[in-house]
Amino acid sequence: MERITKAEVELVKKLSTVRLICKLASVGYTDEELDAMDREALFQAWATCIADGKDKPPESANLPRVPLGYGMELERQKLEFEKLKIESEEKLKKAAPL
Repeated sequence: MERITKAEVELVKKLSTVRLICKLASVGYTDEELDAMDREALFQAWATCIADGKDKPPESANLPRVPLGYGMELERQKLEFEKLKIESEEKLKKAAPL
C-alpha cells in the first residue's frame, strides 16, 4: 500500500470484505485466489490494482449508454398511443350528452 496515497489507503480500508472480493474478481482474480486471501491480503491486492490503474473502468465503459428497452421508435409509438387515447376520450365526451 506504499504506492498509493493516504486518502486512497483510507478508502480501501473502508471497503467491506465482500466489496473487496467483488472488485478483485472484476479485475481478473479467480475464486481460488480470493478464497486463499485474508482481509489484509485482499487490501494489499486491491491497493496494487489501484497503483497499477486496474481500478479504472475500460475505455468502452465511458461510451454513452442507452437504457435497455429504450428506443426512439418505442417513444414514438407511446406518443401516438397517447394521442389516440386523448382523441377517443374527447369523442366519447362529445357523443355522450350530460
